[in-house]
Amino acid sequence: IEIPIKRNAKHLKSDIMGKNFLNYDSMLVLSHFKGHPMGGYGGALKQLSIGCASTAGKVNIHSAGKYVKTEEQDIVWGDLPEQDAFLESMAEAASAVVDHFKDNIVYINVMANMSVDCDCCAVAEDPCLKDIGILAATDPVAIDRACIDLVMQSKDRGREHFLERVTSRNGEHTIDAACELGIGVKEYWKQLIDGACGVAPITLFDASSLPVQIAAEVKNFNPEDHMTKKQAREMDRFMQYGYAAPQEALLEAALTN
Repeated sequence: IEIPIKRNAKHLKSDIMGKNFLNYDSMLVLSHFKGHPMGGYGGALKQLSIGCASTAGKVNIHSAGKYVKTEEQDIVWGDLPEQDAFLESMAEAASAVVDHFKDNIVYINVMANMSVDCDCCAVAEDPCLKDIGILAATDPVAIDRACIDLVMQSKDRGREHFLERVTSRNGEHTIDAACELGIGVKEYWKQLIDGACGVAPITLFDASSLPVQIAAEVKNFNPEDHMTKKQAREMDRFMQYGYAAPQEALLEAALTN
């Protein structure tokens, strides 16, 4: 079967899966987080794309949409697209699954026995990182981003070897592409992982005479990113937030049209 890709995809028109995919109305995406010889790393986004695809679907993704038939699988390996196109195709295929199940999908990433190679490799390198833990989320972008961040923060001696596999394949581009498609948000989880606090001294007005001088202000907000300078002058700040918030929601949902 083919599941249409509803977002602004660059490469794929649809995601190709086995027919029994339509028999389910929810999904638990259980992923072993590890490195990968092609994608740089494997997590929730790879599981949504390559993991859910049929043989023809895998051909479709690996060729960035150039080939779509099962019998073309031997041709693909001699005619691979540029790396970023492959990574973007994984994100696009993942978006089709996310849109199909909507809110009825949960992600679990197991950060244990982490090798630079995938479980699909005939001979995988031994694990190079100590076990970190198990993550759960309802956002595939956030959970993969959190896993990468946890590896970056690790002091394990295998950290550099693992990250070399990720960076040499530009693996984080899959996360960026999925975020751009609007199927998840990476910044929120990064702030959580970093332990960043949103409460700080008030900067938008002089609060020196007030008993409370701290607040959780919206940082780095420029109203002119969302409206004209004239409109910004005519609105109080709470109105500017109300004007900007639905625009950002539409953008995150890839409903730009």
